[in-house]
Formats: sequence, structure tokens, C-alpha cells
Amino acid sequence: MKKMINYACSMLMATAILAAMVFVSCKKDKEDPSGGNPEVLTEANNSKALGKYSGILLGSSGYYTIEVRTTGSTATVVFDGKTYALEGQGSINDGDAITNYMLQKGDIKIIFSVKADGKSPAVKIDIPGHKVQATIDKETTKYETRSYIGKIRDTDANRDIDPVAMTISNGSINGYMKVDTQYVSISGQRIDSSSSLGIIFSNQPNKTYNAGLSNNKITGGTKYVFDLSKVN
Repeated sequence: MKKMINYACSMLMATAILAAMVFVSCKKDKEDPSGGNPEVLTEANNSKALGKYSGILLGSSGYYTIEVRTTGSTATVVFDGKTYALEGQGSINDGDAITNYMLQKGDIKIIFSVKADGKSPAVKIDIPGHKVQATIDKETTKYETRSYIGKIRDTDANRDIDPVAMTISNGSINGYMKVDTQYVSISGQRIDSSSSLGIIFSNQPNKTYNAGLSNNKITGGTKYVFDLSKVN
């Protein structure tokens, strides 16, 4: 009888421990199913400062992404073939604008600002030994941001302009190219939401040059022949 009682007690204790473990696990999942690192590409973040931002870097060349959360914000920078993981310095209030928020890995820093509705993002990226130009766009559940890096052939001058980097976000084009020692900014639009692009260079603001978008590449053109590949 004593053995049976001891066995029954052991079974009850095991059942109680298992139930407690299940309760704690379910409670944690209910409170935060993502384990403290929630997804940033959500409809709720489309009109907030929280969310995902990305762009291209020139000086040499690369690209980056920023994932902005109330806590645990992160960034990934790919530059000159090396990848750097940056961590946000502090927390962010949901619903507020963000001003000069820093993400850092050693001497590599991102200073990030954006309005409370997620519009007008701005970024400054410090990489030792480089003068870096950067574009920035917000990616949402309604549209994605794509970045391209490559070169442009200037057929009149018979030379390559390299590097060139452009971002297409919601049909809008922005980017940079390095001509000799100067950085020339790039703007433009996708034409009629198609694969045709109209591209404008800041040193020739009254001219539009055509290119095509297909198979993750930007190609085509006559005076300027484009050859850029998608990087993120």
C-alpha cells in the first residue's frame, strides 16, 4: 500500500510540474510569440516610425537594412564585401517620432531619424576611412524596396562610371554614382508602373535617360548603358 501511495504521489507531482511548464510556455507565447524580437513588416507599422528601412551605400559600395522596434532594434550593413551587425542604443516609444537614434557596431555607426508616421526618413552612416552617401526608404506590407549596384557605360566618353547604386521604392528611384571624385545623385520614376525607368542625374537635371528593369537587373540605354544587379 505504501508503495502505491508513493507511486501515486510521484505521478501527481510529475503531472503538476508538466502542467506548470505548459502554463508558463503558453503564457510566454501569449505575451510575446516572437520571443522579444517581433516582426517589423506589419500593417500596424505602415504608418509608424517603427518598421523596416533600407538603402544603398556609395563610397565604396554596399547596402544596409534597419529594423526599428521599441526594443531590440538592429541594422545590417554590407560594405566592401563585409557584413556588420549593428545594435540599437536604447529603446523607442511606439507612436513617437525618432530623432538621431543610434545603431552601432564598434566604430561603424548609423544615425537615424524619421517622423512619427514613418515619412521623411533620414540616415547618416559613419564607416571609418570612407565618405559614405546613402539612400533610405521605408518598406511596408504594401510595397517593397529594392536596391541595385553596378555600373553605367558612358558611350560618348567611352568609359565606365563605377560604382553606381540605385534604390526603387514604390516606383520612385533614388541613388548615387561617382564621377571622378564627385558624387552625382540619381532620381526618377518607373514609367506607368511598368518595367521601364526614367532616370535623371543631378548634373543633367533637364534630361531623362531610359533603362529597363527585368530579371533583377537594370539594363538598357543608349548614351548611358546601365548594368546594375539587385542586392537586396
